[in-house]
Amino acid sequence: KKKPKSHNIYNICSNNPIKILKIINYFKKDNNVKVKLIKMHKADVKDTHGSNFKLKQLIKYFKPSKFYDCFDKTYEWYSNNHIYKLKK
Repeated sequence: KKKPKSHNIYNICSNNPIKILKIINYFKKDNNVKVKLIKMHKADVKDTHGSNFKLKQLIKYFKPSKFYDCFDKTYEWYSNNHIYKLKK
């Protein structure tokens, strides 16, 4: 049976993929934190990429935040509020 659409789903992304190793190296360098790399799990997704085309069509203007600015703010919040403090 076909059900009528009752909602839309929008992907909110920068449309600009960043390699995970680049993020890890940034994190290690700027936060002086030890990072232990492990093998990929068989369920891990190797490559992902989002498209915000549908969102841009709806709102006409969309300027994503800069990843590293948000990353730094998230890390700062996490390190100040998380019950388990990160090891430096």
